[in-house]
Amino acid sequence: IRYILGILNSKLTKFYWCITHSDYKEVFPKIKKEHLTEIPIFNFKTRSNGRKERNKVITLVSKLQQLYSKKYNDENNDINTELEKSIEIMENELDSVIYSLYELNENEITTIEQFIEN
Repeated sequence: IRYILGILNSKLTKFYWCITHSDYKEVFPKIKKEHLTEIPIFNFKTRSNGRKERNKVITLVSKLQQLYSKKYNDENNDINTELEKSIEIMENELDSVIYSLYELNENEITTIEQFIEN
């Protein structure tokens, strides 16, 4: 589940979703079951080091879950600032692993990153 969660919450999937299914509504986008089943989930078994890559995703998602749990359970703003930095670093690392899974090149990654920023 964490492996799929990592892929679904990646910039790559957000990009894919926006290009293929978004109606560009700012609030409450329509998410239909049949569209979710179309998201290409990388089959880690097809690559010799696939399990290792899968485990990286799972580890990062677990760490992110812990960080988000701390963030929303602690009202100390100083800690939240540090947590936000840690979360951003961890999310970027997760995106890098996902890009690697799908064997994206630098141009493709730049396209995705620029699209997501706008």
